[in-house]
Amino acid sequence: MNKLSKKTYYIYGMGVSYFILDRIFVQWLNYFYLPPENSGLNALLTVRLLTLGFVLIRLVDAIADPVVGYLSDHSKSRYGKRSFFMMIGGIPLCLSMVLFFYPITTSQTATFIYFVIVGSIFFVSYTLVGGPYNALVADLTHTKEERINISTVQSVFRLIFSALPMILSGLLIAKFSPVGSKYSVEGFRKMVIIFSIIAAIGIYFCVFFLNETKITRNETKIKGASFRKTIKYIMNREVILYFIGLFLFFTGFNIIQMVLSYFVTLLMPEAYNGGAMVSRLSTLLFIASAVFFPVTSIATKKLGFKKVMIIDLVSIIIGILIMIFFGLKLHSLTNFTSEYNYIIYMVYLAIAIIGAGISGAGFIFPPAMLSEIATKVSNESKVAVEGLLFGIQGFFLKLAFMTKAIISINTIVYKSNLGENGTQSATPSGVILTLLCAIILFVLSVVFYSLKKE
Repeated sequence: MNKLSKKTYYIYGMGVSYFILDRIFVQWLNYFYLPPENSGLNALLTVRLLTLGFVLIRLVDAIADPVVGYLSDHSKSRYGKRSFFMMIGGIPLCLSMVLFFYPITTSQTATFIYFVIVGSIFFVSYTLVGGPYNALVADLTHTKEERINISTVQSVFRLIFSALPMILSGLLIAKFSPVGSKYSVEGFRKMVIIFSIIAAIGIYFCVFFLNETKITRNETKIKGASFRKTIKYIMNREVILYFIGLFLFFTGFNIIQMVLSYFVTLLMPEAYNGGAMVSRLSTLLFIASAVFFPVTSIATKKLGFKKVMIIDLVSIIIGILIMIFFGLKLHSLTNFTSEYNYIIYMVYLAIAIIGAGISGAGFIFPPAMLSEIATKVSNESKVAVEGLLFGIQGFFLKLAFMTKAIISINTIVYKSNLGENGTQSATPSGVILTLLCAIILFVLSVVFYSLKKE
């Protein structure tokens, strides 16, 4: 049994570059289609149409995830049963992300139809890339330690590829926008083109240099089964509890990332400087996560996934509560004296605490925990289930996207007045309400992970 080489770890890590597009989707798509009043952008869709659009594209996605997972489990492509799907999904994934920011604006109906079509292409392509890519964790590894190690390496790269758009996107949008305006459509378009190219390079670097067919562990080459029979093998209490806990966590996590730009724009106007504060907070979030990667990895090997996961979730909840408390104090300030600087530092502390919790719950645990489950089920049933399980996980992750959109779109405009064509804008009260919803989701996630066995 050969151990994975460092080269394999690094090449595999490059493939998670598709997560750049994931973060742009979470951080900026709501903002672009439903901007705050002082952003310099026009609302493109009403709250109802945008919510319906997200629901429809998720319905398409719901069909794609398990189907692609099942097909990749039974693929016999000479390029590798996972790499083949990544290869055909990479280019349409990156192109559709760009097209989100070139909407047809002749009417709300036209914009809505365009949004649904582009969104459907985006999520089917995302499934073709993300599901098979994550299933490789189980295919390539032999032991629990290797699964934790490769998940940690993947998490480091995912952190980098998440941090790039979260830190730099606001600065790039501002840089490419006309002088005197915070954000512009032109700025958004140039920003998303740059990051889509970077994402494509990482995906295809992994596809062509990983040599999946040579290093996949032999025991993964086990018999296939019908879709219905395969589903029976994986539908048990522990798997269901895992997926529910994961869904609740990522819904809350996506809300936190989405709301950050609104939080700075609406609750910290004096600190807002061309996207610099958004970038600063995003940088801090990911630095805190990176610092805690080795701590999380060591703690997990000693304590197991469950205990560390619950500790991470509790720390995130504490961080959000601090963020809300001092965000409200900052918004109510009329005299920006020494108290102002103190409050800013406390907001930094809140973001750092959230980042520490995300290190395990958001980065290391999802691929490592599911790979452990997939390996156990495959070894017991002698049926390939890795791709299907990661396809189902992809479904829940994207369901979390949709739920985030439904919750945030409707809460972020709380106490907002109707504008032209029935559009609304984000408000400070809406930001606080949205953060409170995130706390509820994290609390529920703690409950379901607590019910799950180690």
